[in-house]
Amino acid sequence: MGEINKSIQLHEQYEDWKVISHVPSKARMKGKTPCCLQMAQPAGTPLKLVIKPSEFQGDTDDAHNFGEMSDPTKRIYVDGKIDWVAITHFLVPCIFVNQDQAAEDRAAVGPEQGLARWEDIPADYWPSLRKRLGV
Repeated sequence: MGEINKSIQLHEQYEDWKVISHVPSKARMKGKTPCCLQMAQPAGTPLKLVIKPSEFQGDTDDAHNFGEMSDPTKRIYVDGKIDWVAITHFLVPCIFVNQDQAAEDRAAVGPEQGLARWEDIPADYWPSLRKRLGV
């Protein structure tokens, strides 16, 4: 359970994901099909963390890297391991912006990259700029 909490915190901190604790209103779900039976419940129903045995019992590195499926009975009966999955719901931003990287990129932009700073624009250019930008 500690690993689940740690993973949730990492997603919230670094990827700006937010855990959805209740079924969203139908207005927010408009045009979207529910991903599972929990999300098909009435709006406001608490969403539970579901922990169940994984459909794939095996070394996922082998499956992804080598395209081979392990024998699911070997994982349980020989290795003595059961692979589990934790299912929860997140609100994921459409666009992820790494704020540190964006700040670094903004600091690096200047006349040497062909872009002028606002304070470097001559005063007589401001009226045409305002008209062009709609400000």
